[in-house]
Amino acid sequence: MAEMFDEMDRAPAVYRPSAFWEHFNRLNLDQIGRHGLEHFKRTVNQNYFNWLPTDFSDNQFRNVLADWAAAPDLSPLRVDMEPEPFLEGFFAANPLLERDTRDTYALFVALLCSFTKRRDPEGVFDRLAEPAEGNPIRITLDGRAVSQDLANSVRERNTLVAEAGMGPNPVIAELGAGYGRLAYVLLQTLPCRYLIFDIPPALHVAQHYLPAVLPGRRVFRFRHIDRFEDVEAEIAAADVCFFTPNQLALLPPQLVEVFVSISSLGEMRQEQIAHYLELMGTATTRAIYLKQWQVSTNTLDQITIARDAYRMGPAWQPRFNRPDAVQDQFFEALWVRK
Repeated sequence: MAEMFDEMDRAPAVYRPSAFWEHFNRLNLDQIGRHGLEHFKRTVNQNYFNWLPTDFSDNQFRNVLADWAAAPDLSPLRVDMEPEPFLEGFFAANPLLERDTRDTYALFVALLCSFTKRRDPEGVFDRLAEPAEGNPIRITLDGRAVSQDLANSVRERNTLVAEAGMGPNPVIAELGAGYGRLAYVLLQTLPCRYLIFDIPPALHVAQHYLPAVLPGRRVFRFRHIDRFEDVEAEIAAADVCFFTPNQLALLPPQLVEVFVSISSLGEMRQEQIAHYLELMGTATTRAIYLKQWQVSTNTLDQITIARDAYRMGPAWQPRFNRPDAVQDQFFEALWVRK
């Protein structure tokens, strides 16, 4: 991880974390230092694309409940959750120590799983379980480990399969992958290769996690690179590769088939967003998929990023741009190359 931070320190300013992410990096490093990677799903993951809906007024809870009520069944009632789970995030106190909020959260996860299964023509969700690596909150549905991360990742995976027009054995890249939740689902359910670009400590967590849950996969681990040509053969032979964001500039044009970024760009400065979108467009042959805040207010950098800040160049045409069906404070958009 020290080598990753050294790489970012040497990178041009446009690649360095915003004040927002410098703040959360300090928090994440503190949590990793005190609790270790063996518990990261109960600590640093709470600072990624993750929520704790604990009452019926929550927008996500309302959306999945309305979907279930349109065609109700008993499956969400078969959810079970561990008592008084350990949890630490940026919130002041652990809300899951209270029985009522714990039951509400477990029901939310079950309803989200139901929402996902109703829109899963290949039955992907039923073939997967939440990996035990990272010590996730223990929630089971009909005896199988589930999570909001697993459900959301299957939803995103199915959107890409349906809309991105991927060919066989695509190269998929992700900017800001967190611990690799989407990468895990895609690598488990599609013949593909995966490139991850992220800042530490998130890159370090993903580089620990994905080889652990995908044993036998070939891994290109992070290292300093001067020229892509020096490592091209190693990258081509690997199933999953790990890079810091500045290394995205080293990729040859159109190496990637689909590029993804989820809940990562809104915490950047405007010039960083534009720079990364340009690099993603240069690297990609087929589709670019974004899921970001409709409006992101970053008080630490004193900026507000709205939905219209995300623009692709003239080589790209929009396939869709819509509120996310569950977390409607986010939009999801997909552009395809003309």
